[in-house]
Amino acid sequence: MPNLYVFDKDGTLVHPRKDGYVESPEDQVLYEGVRDKLDRLRSEGHVLAIASNQGGCDYHEVGAERLLDGSSFAIEDDEGIFAGDFFTVLSIDTDDHGLINVETSSQDFTFSKGEPVLMQYKTIEGAIAEMEFAADLCGIREAYFAPTMDGKSIVSVNRSDSKWHYQIETPSPESKYSFGGFRKPQPGMLLMPSYGYKYDRRIMIGDRDSDRQAAIAAGFEFIWAEVFRNAQE
Repeated sequence: MPNLYVFDKDGTLVHPRKDGYVESPEDQVLYEGVRDKLDRLRSEGHVLAIASNQGGCDYHEVGAERLLDGSSFAIEDDEGIFAGDFFTVLSIDTDDHGLINVETSSQDFTFSKGEPVLMQYKTIEGAIAEMEFAADLCGIREAYFAPTMDGKSIVSVNRSDSKWHYQIETPSPESKYSFGGFRKPQPGMLLMPSYGYKYDRRIMIGDRDSDRQAAIAAGFEFIWAEVFRNAQE
C-alpha cells in the first residue's frame, strides 16, 4: 500500500528566485536536491500532493508603501470606507519627499507613507498559475491551496491528459466536505487528497508550525522541511 506525502510549497519545495515575495510563477526555484527526492518517492509508488496557504488572494488593509507592481487595491472614500473601484498597479516609486507615486491603467495616485489602502497581493488566477508552475517543477500532479484567511474555500489544481484543471469550492461549514476548514493549521487541505483512499502512512512535510499543527489535526505524521531536504538517501 502506498504512502501519501503532502508537501507545503513555499519554504519547503520552492523559494523565491530573489529575496522577498514570489511576484510571478517563474520567480519560484526548487531547493537543491528536492526533485531527486520526489522522483524517488514516485518511483516507489507513493502519492504526492501540495497543500499551500495563499492568503495573498484576500484583501488586506496595508500602508500604501507596501503596494507592489501588479497588485490590486482600493482606496478609502470620504467616510473612511473602502468602496468603489479596484485598481491594478502598473508602476510604483517613492519620490524625494517620501511620497508614493502609483500609476494604474485608469489614473495615477500619490500617497503618503502609512496611508491606508486595501490591497490584494495576487489574484486567484495568479495563484493558480503559481501552483501549476511549482507542481510542474516538482513533477507533482495534484495541488491544493487556501485562497482566503478564513479558510472557508479551497482551490484544487490537478493535471490530467497533459492539461491542468482547477476547481474552486466553498462548502457549507455544516458539510462533511468542509473538513474543519482549509487554511492551515486547519486540517482540510491535508484531508482532501486522502479522502476515499487508503494509504499505509500519511505524512505532511512543511516549514512552519501551522503545517505541523495541521498534520496533528488531520492525523498525519509530520516531518520538518529541512529534515526532509537534508535526509541522506
